[in-house]
Amino acid sequence: GWISGRAFPTSAYLAGAAAAVVVTVRWTGPRWGRPLWSLLGVFTVVRILSGTNLPLDVVVDHGVGLTAGSAALLVVGSPDLAPGGTAVVEALRRNGLAVVALTERPRAAGASRSYRARLTAGGGSPLPPEVDVDVHSENDRDRDVVARLYQRIRSRTASAAGPFPPVELVAERTAFVALWLDRLGVPVARPVAVARAGRGAALVAHEPVTGTALADLGDDVPHDALVAAWRAAGRLHAARVAHGALDTRAVTADGEGRAWIRDLAGAVLDAPEPLLLVDRATLLVSTALQVGPEAAVAACHDALGDEALVAALRYVQVPALPLATRL
Repeated sequence: GWISGRAFPTSAYLAGAAAAVVVTVRWTGPRWGRPLWSLLGVFTVVRILSGTNLPLDVVVDHGVGLTAGSAALLVVGSPDLAPGGTAVVEALRRNGLAVVALTERPRAAGASRSYRARLTAGGGSPLPPEVDVDVHSENDRDRDVVARLYQRIRSRTASAAGPFPPVELVAERTAFVALWLDRLGVPVARPVAVARAGRGAALVAHEPVTGTALADLGDDVPHDALVAAWRAAGRLHAARVAHGALDTRAVTADGEGRAWIRDLAGAVLDAPEPLLLVDRATLLVSTALQVGPEAAVAACHDALGDEALVAALRYVQVPALPLATRL
């Protein structure tokens, strides 16, 4: 029969099973990921040991299934599995932050969830009265995988970090990098807590940064704000840290002549020179698209000088830039 035959499970079944697992895990959450992928692995081993097909054919079957499942999610859509406000409050309170109010902050399409939490005042606590909370979930990791893989294929300057880091590790690294940069005098928001927020999610709470992202200022960004952004980037790179997506959305101007570096989830410590230059090229291109090439080049020149500007120009090319900047 078509099920009891010696060729079962066939290539079509394996590809379909892989596609089904991708869709099911996305809709039911990460708790089903391990058993379903393990079951698919058993079928794969059976197929190889039975000699029905070559291992390369099985790899192709899985690739087809993963592609089909991802395409289905792209067309039909998938739920946002990031934890809600209740889970965030519980995680913060479990880590010593007495939250009395939580407000979700506006976010751009495809951006991670973030909140503003108001804490209990008084009691001699060293914590600020309010903190910003960035949530890292499986959704963010899956979205970043596409950008990481594309960068590895198109450019030799891709980060050495693996494309599938657990979200807990991402949160821990983000907080560590921020603490290290703050110690070195780089303008970043100081983290105050790292916590798990349910399965497949973690958060970083940090002191709020008052100001506006350069991307939200339109084409009327003051020259002083651009220069401050480049000086902040210079301090970041002096610490041998590459941001990974240093565009105008990752820099906040506070209105007092300072620029703050944000979104450190993709940062690389002890980064090689090419990654630092890609950061500069990314900021140069994103500011040029926003305020014009003359103003962008002038700000970079005034902040870092001719040598830094000329070095970055080698990487002003589409394959080297992050996916978000190219889009």
